[in-house]
Amino acid sequence: MGGPKNKREIKEFLENLFSDPEIIQLPTVMRPFQKIIAKIITKSRIKGTIEMYEQIGGKSPILEITNSFAKQVKEQLISKGYNAETFVIMRYTKPRAKETIKEIQNSDCDEIILFTLYPHYSNATTGSSIKDFYKHKNGKINSVEIKEIKEWGLESTYIDWWIKNINEVLQEIPSEEIKQTHILFSAHSLPKKYVEQGDPYLEQLNQSYQIIINEIKKKYPQIKTTLTFQSKVGPVEWLQPYTEEKIREIGQKKTKHLIIVPFGFVSDHLETVYEIDIYYRKIAEQSKIPFFYRIKTPNDDPEFASGIANIIEKKVMANE
Repeated sequence: MGGPKNKREIKEFLENLFSDPEIIQLPTVMRPFQKIIAKIITKSRIKGTIEMYEQIGGKSPILEITNSFAKQVKEQLISKGYNAETFVIMRYTKPRAKETIKEIQNSDCDEIILFTLYPHYSNATTGSSIKDFYKHKNGKINSVEIKEIKEWGLESTYIDWWIKNINEVLQEIPSEEIKQTHILFSAHSLPKKYVEQGDPYLEQLNQSYQIIINEIKKKYPQIKTTLTFQSKVGPVEWLQPYTEEKIREIGQKKTKHLIIVPFGFVSDHLETVYEIDIYYRKIAEQSKIPFFYRIKTPNDDPEFASGIANIIEKKVMANE
């Protein structure tokens, strides 16, 4: 989705986000007024959002991380013998599709691969981003073959990252306290009606979640796990249980160790470094949970970047 590089960009980021009909689906009669409504929502939220960003350094780290990650994926593909170049597109802050397409126009490419950094497909995220690319593509890009990798949440690169890092944390917990340990897989929520309309996001999340917990429970059968949801916006019903409410609930059950997996997030941004690391940690403290752990996101980890290059090769390049 992108993230503001400074406080001045926060307003633009929010307005772009709430103007997207794939994120905020208004009734048909109200859709012509979406940009006006986006400005109203932004005005009501901007003060609190600025305060959140101030607590994590006044900006989002996501662009810097993603640029580093893309560079490593490029190097991995080149090492495999592919003449590859990588470009970054953010959805609601620069570089957006319009700017990046201009860069691609100046490159000597004969094929474009759209690779989403959302492991699980949703019309609100991957769908919106791909639509936006096609909306702005022009010039010689119209004659270039375009391929898409829309979801990869069941790939071993993704699954093994969480299993490995969860196990590293569990090894630090005394064996007799595992039964007092709860793992929350906290994913970005989605309005419930989207799933009811056929969006595959929840089904894909559950598939990945089940594979991971089945592997974890081979060694830790007493461990408790829950798939929860964060970052709800607006008054409509979103996917539940909400992470915040679940933390308070398990705090009443004398939970000693809380582990939060930022499920579906591959780069640190506001939802991880503020919402989980600061806000949820504080709720855990208020709920009398003594130990709080957050599994690290892949970010620009070289091994993860290598795995992503392997996915791209397997899904697209090896089939050419």
